[in-house]
Amino acid sequence: MSHIPTFAELLKRHRVRARLSQEELAERAGLSARAISDLERGPDRVPRGASVRLLAGALGLSEEERAAFEAAARGEAAPTESRPDRSHGLPLQLTPFIGREREMGALRATLLRKDVRLVTLTGPGGTGKTRLALRVAEALLGEFADGVSFVPLAPITEPDLVAVVIGQEVGVTETPARSLTQSLEQHLRDRQMLLVLDNFEQVVSAAPLIARLLVTCPHLKVLARSRVVLRLTGEQSFPVSPLTLPDPRSSPSVGQVQESEAVRLFVARAQSAKPSFGLTEGNAPVVAEICRRLDGLPLAVELAAARVRL
Repeated sequence: MSHIPTFAELLKRHRVRARLSQEELAERAGLSARAISDLERGPDRVPRGASVRLLAGALGLSEEERAAFEAAARGEAAPTESRPDRSHGLPLQLTPFIGREREMGALRATLLRKDVRLVTLTGPGGTGKTRLALRVAEALLGEFADGVSFVPLAPITEPDLVAVVIGQEVGVTETPARSLTQSLEQHLRDRQMLLVLDNFEQVVSAAPLIARLLVTCPHLKVLARSRVVLRLTGEQSFPVSPLTLPDPRSSPSVGQVQESEAVRLFVARAQSAKPSFGLTEGNAPVVAEICRRLDGLPLAVELAAARVRL
């Protein structure tokens, strides 16, 4: 079932697209800044009809957008609302995300900084860079008026195809009048969007394309997942380390061992393979040692945990 935008979501989306602060929109519409803030923060708040009309006029909405705007204010679905679901492009994860609370907070804060346009998650294979990128992107859905798009680059090795794959994800194709890159620039120029580029290390020579999009599209941000940095101006490198491990110097009790992210992941995946599995005083030292020998690499821990059924 597709997501029906709330009035609060539409108001913020249109305001950001119009490049207006809450105070500027309030002045245009003849409302108070506090009223605008309350409407954007309160998904269940019902605006007055007169306020909705004033806001629609101040935002310069088209007839189609105005109809969707007014329908959302009444709590109704709007068939004319053509913007995509805000979660479009993020693949569904079939297993829960474990740990990484510190990295999540730091990465989210970095991407929300106004001076940061490109963040690259780096690190060796198996450290969970893709899962972390997807989890952060999901958490940031409400921060980008035009949504988040996940661009899987694993199937390609030709840098020239990067523009094609990005175009497929955001709905842009080449036309006789302009090149694909020019079409992407035209499409993304006024959009506030986050692009998540996965497996960029195998097409890293396409980095100039990303630089060009960031220069021509001032509201675009990019979260890249790559084993190597892109070496672009303004790039923020974010190394992803293995999961935390139990302290080898302490006694491996259940309470101490399960504080480790690697052990928590092992137990969760082991229970998926064998529901009766549980961490006990008897097996805690063994689980801790397995996670240490695997250096806390999430992929290796998951593969090992799946074998508990044997």
